Amino acid sequence: MFSHLSRALLLLLVATSGALPVPRTLNPGIEIRSVARFDDAMRITQDPRDRRLYVMDNRARIGHLDPGAGEITIIYTAADHGVTGVIWGFAIGPDGTMYISNKHNTASITKGMLFPSGERT
Repeated sequence: MFSHLSRALLLLLVATSGALPVPRTLNPGIEIRSVARFDDAMRITQDPRDRRLYVMDNRARIGHLDPGAGEITIIYTAADHGVTGVIWGFAIGPDGTMYISNKHNTASITKGMLFPSGERT
């Protein structure tokens, strides 16, 4: 799945007010390492076209995760896509379309289509 990470377990740490438990693996062939910090991270997904990783937080901000650099670059906010309420899911389809599901009185799915120009609608 993440072959470019060499069998490493991708761990995205969430900032909390208390001490975090130390994760451990039961498989000696798996490495656990921190690659980035993102406050209130909720979802992580991979773009199947180029295998880039993306995260979404509970404020519906979407960021590109670069594990090699240890950086997350915010690319969309709720003001960009209009999704509010409790975020339930985040996924990227085979054509690069981003899907966000939320619950705001009723459950809904928002679709962000990618155009050849690189813009989304």
